[in-house]
Amino acid sequence: MIGNNKAKFVAGNWKMNGDAAQLRTLTSEIVADLGECNNVALFPPNTYLWLVREILRESTMGYGAQNVARADNGAHTGEISASMLVDMGCRYVIVGHSERRHTYGEDDTLIAAKMQCAILSHLCPILCVGETKTQRENGDIFEVITQQLTVGLAHIPFPQHIMIAYEPVWAIGSGKAATPKQIMQMHEVIHKWLAQQANECKIAVLYGGSVNADNADAILSIPQVDGVLVGGSSLKSSEFVAIAKSACAHY
Repeated sequence: MIGNNKAKFVAGNWKMNGDAAQLRTLTSEIVADLGECNNVALFPPNTYLWLVREILRESTMGYGAQNVARADNGAHTGEISASMLVDMGCRYVIVGHSERRHTYGEDDTLIAAKMQCAILSHLCPILCVGETKTQRENGDIFEVITQQLTVGLAHIPFPQHIMIAYEPVWAIGSGKAATPKQIMQMHEVIHKWLAQQANECKIAVLYGGSVNADNADAILSIPQVDGVLVGGSSLKSSEFVAIAKSACAHY
């Protein structure tokens, strides 16, 4: 697992929020409490990667981007390549987040290409997988997750520095996380699939979907959960710090 070998990983996805002044304050507050934690990473909007890099310069915390292009250079107006992210000092990149899949129409094949670009540039990609409410109600959960993993990781040689984030689409932004039983069940499925495909190498599987300071401890106490991908609560320094400290208490 990337990060502190003893603590579970915590990623803060800020999505398209904040301005320079707000994010400078937020980053500074987080660093004041967590600056020596290497199991924590921040994911600001691309326009503020420079700001986060500046504040984290003396910290062991990491940072990354929320998305990456499927190609490394060329006529791709508006895109940012994996090599550019590395040049900016990024260690990580989120790939295949449900908002990219369901709002912007990214399919498994496109996501697989992005994964390859990230790996080739030596970034650690966090591949997001998860089912919609309809897919869960129809009993298609395992097929959906297996498909996303199979195609998304089709051309990735193991072992590699990658992480998986299980994010049930119906829980993201809803304020209601999946139940511990649902989380444990899906993480067991993902770990089993990875063990079969990745020759038993350890790949961290994070949980994302309405993680907050109130439920983080219960989620992180699930043995199959290797960390959390935090959305809205990562925009509140006190909440995010509380989640990260909870992660450090779980091994």
